[in-house]
Amino acid sequence: MSVPVERVPRPPLPEEQKQYDPSDLAIQFTDKECSITGDKDTPSGRAIMSCGHAVDPNALTVWCRSLLDQLRWEFYCPAIVDGKTKQCKKLWPYEEVRRLALLNEAETKYFEAKMSEHAAKTYCDMKECPGCRSFVEREDLSNLRVVCVVCTKTHGSLHEFCWNCDAKWSGPVTSGAKCGNSGCEHRDMPNIRDAPLIDLVNGTIKNVPSRRACPNCGFVTEHDTTGCKYMTCPRCHKEYCFACLEMKTQCRKTSNWFIACSKAIAPVQTKIPVWNRSVPERVEVRPRPPEIRCSIS
Repeated sequence: MSVPVERVPRPPLPEEQKQYDPSDLAIQFTDKECSITGDKDTPSGRAIMSCGHAVDPNALTVWCRSLLDQLRWEFYCPAIVDGKTKQCKKLWPYEEVRRLALLNEAETKYFEAKMSEHAAKTYCDMKECPGCRSFVEREDLSNLRVVCVVCTKTHGSLHEFCWNCDAKWSGPVTSGAKCGNSGCEHRDMPNIRDAPLIDLVNGTIKNVPSRRACPNCGFVTEHDTTGCKYMTCPRCHKEYCFACLEMKTQCRKTSNWFIACSKAIAPVQTKIPVWNRSVPERVEVRPRPPEIRCSIS
């Protein structure tokens, strides 16, 4: 198995603690404790974020780096707002994070590179070539055999790998199920197959797999058991029922947000749907309302 390579080197944390400039009029300083660490006395000073909670530049840097490590590309506030476990979760604009975390040049390049990488993987069905780590997107969505043009040109010979397992391609030229390598399966299948069962809508809908692949694009999402049974996919933004796996518009014809579906609960998925974005979206055409004209006499 190849070892992941960072496109932009991960910068070390600064040896010296970052400190705000007390004369910086663009920063709103505060005596509140840091919402990330709970510290009330930090020599760096503390600033108010757009959500109203306080941070110091060092804690803010470490927190946002940890989010990047979790493959996230948006930054949110972790402040506890109910005295127990509920977090603020309001999103911070990257420009605000960069300014109040006092990111240096190396940190800025790293943050922006990882944000772009994670966003691309979230919104596009792309992955890294296991050889050169360049991003690859399939032309034929029904075929798991992928050719990396970068590796092919670099090494002077055809470089093929499996979209499922990343191994060197083995088997027929065309295959939509798996390659010829032993144990080949989609990288997300273990997460779906091993997902624990949960109850939705306060126990109204029982024994639903807690992780599902979006029936439209295949993006895997986990239900936290709160709210209704419908899920909005973070990637394609389609809404679907987590219980029966019908699209929301179809499920809503015989059900609603907080009652069981008319169909049986869909079993654990055995295949990840492929997002075919070349198919145009179906657009609902509504009659244009009569034009209203106003005149001044």
